[in-house]
Amino acid sequence: MGYQVEPHKVMRDLGFTLSGLVASLLNALVLAQGCTGQEPAPDPAALPPSPALQPGAAGDSLLEAGQLLARRGAHRAAEDLFRQALQRDPQRIPAYAGLAYTLLKTAQFHQAAQVCTTGLAQDSTAVSLYNILSAAYAGEGRYALAMQALEKALAHQPDFALGWLNLGGIHTRLGEYEEATLLLARALALAPGDPVVRRRRGELFLQTDQPDSAIAEFAAALQADPDSETLYYLHGKALEASGQLPQALEAYTQARRRDPGFSEAHYRAAVLARRQQRPALADSAMRDYDHLQALGRQDLTLLQKYTLLRASLLDSPEDPLHHFQLALFFSQQGYDREALNRFARVLQLCPEDYHALNHLGSILLRNRNPGEALGFFDQALRLAPDFAPALVNAGNASMLLRRPQAAARYYRRAVELAPGAAMAWHQLARAYLALDQPQEAERALRSGLAAKGADPGVVQAMEELLRQLGKTHQ
Repeated sequence: MGYQVEPHKVMRDLGFTLSGLVASLLNALVLAQGCTGQEPAPDPAALPPSPALQPGAAGDSLLEAGQLLARRGAHRAAEDLFRQALQRDPQRIPAYAGLAYTLLKTAQFHQAAQVCTTGLAQDSTAVSLYNILSAAYAGEGRYALAMQALEKALAHQPDFALGWLNLGGIHTRLGEYEEATLLLARALALAPGDPVVRRRRGELFLQTDQPDSAIAEFAAALQADPDSETLYYLHGKALEASGQLPQALEAYTQARRRDPGFSEAHYRAAVLARRQQRPALADSAMRDYDHLQALGRQDLTLLQKYTLLRASLLDSPEDPLHHFQLALFFSQQGYDREALNRFARVLQLCPEDYHALNHLGSILLRNRNPGEALGFFDQALRLAPDFAPALVNAGNASMLLRRPQAAARYYRRAVELAPGAAMAWHQLARAYLALDQPQEAERALRSGLAAKGADPGVVQAMEELLRQLGKTHQ
């Protein structure tokens, strides 16, 4: 049961194309296989995660900055700002809501509930806090408390469509279908055009053997959110349940086109294509399915993790965090096509997520595509100019493009922000060497070696560069 903690916003074009890169990544993306490339710098703890505010910033500035970071998917960075805002004004309900929301997004359910409870002691009518409190309880499986929180929210605001939606979702999860039907009908009356309401009703109808009603709900949801692979998949299940097999196969095919990492869609498409005497399509879908199942050949826990991540996404496909987590998993396993596709979907749902932009660029850089990678890093830096991981990665891309002067500018800014980041100093030294500035390179290397806690491999690389410099000077 996917939980909604903020009103759904239908994601259309939004004018966000990155010169068409996101759209192209969601379509057929071909990467050179077997390229190792230069490994982009990771996001080490030494690198600051977001632009910092000046000390002594006003409470309103802290609140607004936290809300901006939360909208951009930087929940841990936003958490710190909301805490600072509450230190300045312990009665700011929006700060309590922001902090609880970021804790919820980072799966800190107990802490989120505590923050909501503290905020509700300040204002017992704060509907947003009741909704987040309910989500926190639901995250812990405490459904009775979750329902109580929603009932209190609805007592204060009867036209709170999100409350009826989430309450109906809990009753659906508990198998209490009659109550769920009534509650979701209330949500529909208040928000008839919301695709999340339509999806929840469609899922309810699927579970209660009403496929024709489910088809109508999923079709309505797709009108509002035509890029959702999950809605196409659910539409296919409803069509299949009603016996409309050719239409079901087409729906599964649409889901596969939008998400090459969707194993369930591949499998169902393969089965239906075989039954409909379409062997080429069946073979293609089964190959894609087997490719994903290969995650478990050497380590079954990887397949189990994938299954859990996929289930979370299926449960709440409107939440970009689920797409992000699945994309990160794919990237870590070397499933770059699938990872790029999901990061691109994150950007459709949350166009200002600069972490997703940085990860997209990192994958492209790993596959020796520095030109396109640099476009993503620069877009991330336009959103967060002091985001050091993107600065280091932009420098790496510039070096591969044989632009050491530009690379040095990126690296210098990175070490200004994080003087303890040995990797950034190492890369800066390489840029100086490419610019034939050995003295500057030596200074960078010595600064990097002075950093505490540096990775042994980075230390070894810097020491080797210093030895080479010494031989050159002799």
